[in-house]
Formats: sequence, C-alpha cells, structure tokens
Amino acid sequence: RSDNIRGGQHAESSSSSPQSQWGSQKTCSSFILVRPDGHRLAFQADNDDELLKWISALRRSTKWRDFAKTTDYLELDRARAVDHANADLLADVVRANPTCAECSKRDVEWVATAVGCTLCVDCAAIHRKLGSEFAKLRALWLDKWSPLMLRYLLRACGNDKVNNVWEASLPREWVKPTPESPAHEKEQWIVAKYVWFGFIGDEPRQDDQDVNVKEDDDQDDEEESPEDFFEEEDHDGERKVTSKKKRHHRKGDVRDAIEAASSDLATAAFYDDVPGLMRAYTRRASPTWQDAKNRSRSALHVATLAGNVDAVAFLLLNGADAHQLDDDDATPLSLATASDSAVDVAQLILEAEQGEFWA
Repeated sequence: RSDNIRGGQHAESSSSSPQSQWGSQKTCSSFILVRPDGHRLAFQADNDDELLKWISALRRSTKWRDFAKTTDYLELDRARAVDHANADLLADVVRANPTCAECSKRDVEWVATAVGCTLCVDCAAIHRKLGSEFAKLRALWLDKWSPLMLRYLLRACGNDKVNNVWEASLPREWVKPTPESPAHEKEQWIVAKYVWFGFIGDEPRQDDQDVNVKEDDDQDDEEESPEDFFEEEDHDGERKVTSKKKRHHRKGDVRDAIEAASSDLATAAFYDDVPGLMRAYTRRASPTWQDAKNRSRSALHVATLAGNVDAVAFLLLNGADAHQLDDDDATPLSLATASDSAVDVAQLILEAEQGEFWA
C-alpha cells in the first residue's frame, strides 16, 4: 500500500537472469520495502514484468504525494537514490536522456545498459522479454551503479546515439510509438527494432536469407538431380523449393558477412568508436571473433591494448570474453592488469568479472 511508503523509504529489487520469449531461462523476482526504522518487508512478484510494474507504481505513489513539496522530479528522485554516492552522475544521465528511447515518454526509470539508452517502465518490461542480448536492465534509482559505467553511458551512449544506429532507416509503414500507444504497439516496435533488425537500413545481417549467391562457372553448368533440392519455409511462412548447392553458397556468404562485421568491430574497438561498434553489432558481429592476421586477438584484446575505456565497456556489456586467449596466451584481463597506463580498463574488466554492476 502506498500509505505505508514513508519519506526516506526505498524499494530494492532482486532478479535472476531475464527470461526470453525465445529462450528458456527461469526467473525468480522479488522486491523489498525498507522502512526508516530499518524494518524490511519482502514481496514476491509473479514475473519480471510484474516486478517492474510494482516497483514503478510504488515510486510513483510516493512521488505524487510529495509533488506538493517540490515540482522538480529529478531532484526528488536524486534524493531517494539508493546509490547516494553516484546520485549526481545518475542525474546527469537523466538530464542527457530525459525521455524513453522507444516511446519518448518522460519519467525514465531504467537503463538498457547493453544498448545504452534510458527507458520508461512499460518499454523496460518489453525489453525484459528480448533475452540476455538486449535485456540487461538496471533501475536508475533503485540499483547500485559503477561510476565507470555511468561515465561510459554519458560519454559514448545515450538515446540519440543509439537511435541513430538502430533507427537509421525507418520504413514508411512504420510509425514510432508515443507514450499513449497501447502496449502491443510498443512491443511490435521494439521486437522489430532489436530482434528483426528492421530499422537499420540495408546493411547485410547474419539472418538475411536474401544474400547474393555466388557460384563458379563450372558449378553453374553442373546438372542437379531431384535429390539436390529440398523444401524450406521463407519469412512469410510459405514453403519453397531450394537447391542444396545454393543453400551451401548462401551459408558461405553469411559466414563471410559475419567475419567482415567482426573485423569492423575490431577496427572500431581500436579507434574507440562506439557508434562504429554499435553498427558492427547490428550486422551480427561476433564479440569473440579472433583475427588470425593479428595474433588471434579479439576486439576486446584490441581495445584493451589501446587503452580504450569506452570500447572495452561496450564489448563487456555485449558478450566479450575477458578470458579469451590470443596466440601469446594472453587474455584481455591479463593485458589490462599488466599495463600501468590502463588502470580504468583493468578496473572495468575486474568489475565485469565480479558481476555486481555489469550483470
């Protein structure tokens, strides 16, 4: 009940890895109300969506009750931040990104850390359904934060930079949802944007089924028997007959496209180009790809050796492996800890290993 929430109280949340509509991870969501006298009330939500809704409803109830005292929402939230030490940095993040990246609603409460944008509670609940690739969420005022992550978000990310990549080319038939849009329209938008890569333009992607098929002249002349064909389902659910030979070459083209994107990821890591990292990621670049021409180093090796803090942060949040070995049996973690000039990089990797701020 909202009347049980007194000034100075706050809600804490606990949740395991988010469950995806396309995955099978189990979740267990709970939250705790802490009274001024230290008494704690524990609650169990049915699922992660309910967890987000309950916490946000409790926050809004105290916010509206105190509205008569102050009209500065940001200062009110800042005063109630669980992470008092980083309250100023959190306020800076909100000032730089005051509206939801998906529906433009004001009163943002969550950050999608892997993507690098702020979200309202409704869109955060939808992000939860996308699985671990896009569902790394932290509550602005209810979670503990790493100052290194917050500075990374301020320097290299933000709603405008993220949407310049993920919404680079909007089809005419699509209209971005508004705060008043129904939940199903917001979900359609977010799924199309991140699951189907629908708004990034004409860049080649791993799941693109229409890549060019390159065949040698001698293969063009070879006769194919009925056994060389099979049926498959296209994007619209229709059955079609496909040549096994063409399917083989199609897979080869997809592998080439992934390798090219992964090479671009390593190049962007070298130049500390976070928008470039985002663009490579939308083309399904592999964060663990190793460059055979560069001592089998991954993009994280490259960023660590260059001392590029923002590139390291992006890669850690998007699946890079700090323990991956190169040809010298060196890991990004060992390279960072051995360097006197990469103190922030080493701290980033160590924090990510501990998992408290980067999970």
